[in-house]
Amino acid sequence: MVNAGLTAVVVGCGAMGAFTRPGTRSALPPGWLPLAHAEAVVATPGLVLIGVCDSDAAVCERASAHYGVPAFADHRAMLAELRPAIACVATRTEPRVRTLVDCAKAGVRGMHAEKPLSRSMEDARCVAAALVQAGASFTYGALRRYHATYLRAAALVADGAIGDLRQIVVGFGRRTAMWTHAHSLDAMLFFAGAPVRIVQARIAVDPGSVCETDGIPTIDADPTIETGYVAFENGVSGQITQLDGFDILLAGSSGTLRIAADGTRIDLDRTGPSTGGYFTATTSEPALSSQPGGTALALGRLCGFVASGKPDQTALDAAVDGQRALFAMLLSGLRGGIEVAPGDVPDTMTVTGRSGNLFA
Repeated sequence: MVNAGLTAVVVGCGAMGAFTRPGTRSALPPGWLPLAHAEAVVATPGLVLIGVCDSDAAVCERASAHYGVPAFADHRAMLAELRPAIACVATRTEPRVRTLVDCAKAGVRGMHAEKPLSRSMEDARCVAAALVQAGASFTYGALRRYHATYLRAAALVADGAIGDLRQIVVGFGRRTAMWTHAHSLDAMLFFAGAPVRIVQARIAVDPGSVCETDGIPTIDADPTIETGYVAFENGVSGQITQLDGFDILLAGSSGTLRIAADGTRIDLDRTGPSTGGYFTATTSEPALSSQPGGTALALGRLCGFVASGKPDQTALDAAVDGQRALFAMLLSGLRGGIEVAPGDVPDTMTVTGRSGNLFA
């Protein structure tokens, strides 16, 4: 049983932190709500929201009034005064690293953080080291690894529904690396179940946003990944395409499984006794929704880890590995599409995630 007294705070009270945008709320398929961190805390049994923090006073006061909890301008002051068991971090990427490290040092036992994890591998390693040293558990805003439909798809693949998994194709459209494809890499790692060996990519980025010092790039932008290839250590490959629709296609030796429209349904095309080797035996099943779903699914797991006293950093490892693979793709794109191993990424290579005046 989850301890009924676990307390939580939210740092960052924007759309992902406290208030899901109405347009997003109405468009999401089953299983994705509640999405905002504060909404998910309130929906999670055994978890009590006790404070919110944002550097924007008006945004913070709005969240404070809505949820009936104290408002703080500084997360360190909130951590010192409230001493929460769990912290949800929905800031922009730049302050996220410092916030997570401060949470670990303050004795927070579980953290849920938005993606991307960091703007450099140096920062990602800093977060990982702090959480490991503190023995803190972690869940991540790349939520497909918690969503019931994606878990069902993984179980079908594990049961041999499409034979041996060979390739993972992500169709999230013509979108940017930090904002969207942190999700793509996490989903690939989740389904492949193996480390990344090599990547290649072609990207679109304004040359004026790239500068290099001693061969180490800084990208003051969020480049578009036009195509990306991932080779995993177990022989599975992955492909980022410009196909839209938020579909993930899992291709196997005896069929394909398509998670359609961001989890709206699962389509299975398989061989049958009289299909002549073609994948013409077709079935579909609707989305599996959970109550609560969305971010609350991740927080439910986090509560379980914290209450058990057995820290879990599986999602932290995946976040670091996915961040490294994403940077490797961008480095490949900057180098004309050459093969890049994740270990080739310089620790200080930096990607700001800037899109106009906004940042991932």
